[in-house]
Amino acid sequence: MIFYISEATNKPDYLLNDKTSKVNPSLMTWQEYYKKINPTNEFHESSAYNIDLGDLDWVKTYINKKNIIKTIKVDKITLSFYKWVRKNQYAKRDGEKYLGVMSDEEMKEAGLNINTTSFICIDAQTGQPLGGGFDEHGAVLIQVVKEYRSLGIGEELVKLYRSQYPEKESGGFTNSGFAQIEKYYNWSVSQFLANGIYSDMIRKGDITKERVQEILKSRPHHRDGKKKEFSKEKKSPLSKYYGGNNERLFYITTNSIFIFDSALKDYDDLEKHNLKELVSEKLIYAYLHVLDFNDYPQIYNCYGNDKDLTMAVYLMTVITNGEGGLGNYYYRNFDDNVKKNLDRIYTNNNTFTVKVKKDKGYMSDVPLKLLFTKEQPSSLAYQLKKQTKDWFKENDRYEEIETYVQELAYSLTQD
Repeated sequence: MIFYISEATNKPDYLLNDKTSKVNPSLMTWQEYYKKINPTNEFHESSAYNIDLGDLDWVKTYINKKNIIKTIKVDKITLSFYKWVRKNQYAKRDGEKYLGVMSDEEMKEAGLNINTTSFICIDAQTGQPLGGGFDEHGAVLIQVVKEYRSLGIGEELVKLYRSQYPEKESGGFTNSGFAQIEKYYNWSVSQFLANGIYSDMIRKGDITKERVQEILKSRPHHRDGKKKEFSKEKKSPLSKYYGGNNERLFYITTNSIFIFDSALKDYDDLEKHNLKELVSEKLIYAYLHVLDFNDYPQIYNCYGNDKDLTMAVYLMTVITNGEGGLGNYYYRNFDDNVKKNLDRIYTNNNTFTVKVKKDKGYMSDVPLKLLFTKEQPSSLAYQLKKQTKDWFKENDRYEEIETYVQELAYSLTQD
């Protein structure tokens, strides 16, 4: 027996998922539930709904922090889930003639949903959309970007979306989608078991013991007999490297400074799991390259946030103090954000001394801002250089990481 709204109006609230739901999966056998959500037994290729990081950027305008309903932490990654309720609009027509948009009352009379609810997952640190549960032409579309799979995002989206639309037709499953809905069904039944709902219903005569046994027996199992369940272990190695170790290392040469995270010691593992592109850029904190041109060393290329770039500039002024200061000619052509950071550095009277001189070399009479450290050159640059050299000696036997740090820093400053 399947409980519908008309049959359950006097039943406890737990029989109903929401005002629009007709059935609760936990009161159906797996076979009954599956037939309801995929009546034609339709399947799609596993690659049919593959999406990459950035493909869901269109949802950013619909994310409202007031609508956050859940936050979970997977190792170093914080995931936030949002509920997005969108007002539906349907056209009224008399044959070919357009009569305007239906009112709420007209939609109710026509049996149409006034609102459509979607659920969106974002990376809480970056605001980057990572997945969502959406309506796709009346069917269910649950997507997670490839780079963030195996972190439990799909599991949470299935739970949230199916709690809102338990009986909505799927439109067909990929293999991974089918595995998720099997686990969701078992999870739903387990909630009824854990909360004593089946026992309460049997006691009140709302369901028979035999029916409950039929439901429990129908739960999907693996070949080894174990029930299919959501994994408590998150398999993606991304969470291990996300954000790095927050341990900065300083690779210093005569004309370049690279500030990077010690997590790059796991370069081989990042490469093995195809995480280099996703993780590595975040592990380069700052890069500064100086060109010896005309009368003074010039900042020729750089990258980094205000704090780390300031440190890189400071170290370079220590190195170039005896060469007449660190010039700013080339940076007028830099990215606007980098220029803003450098402008702040070149007006920071607490840390640096700034002198304005006219170049007498190839760029004759061009006014240059020259940066000097206030204190006498210290041993800091030498100490940091030695520390990083020792780190490379221990972790980079074949100089792969050293080369990778340079190549990665160069790529971040190129258009």
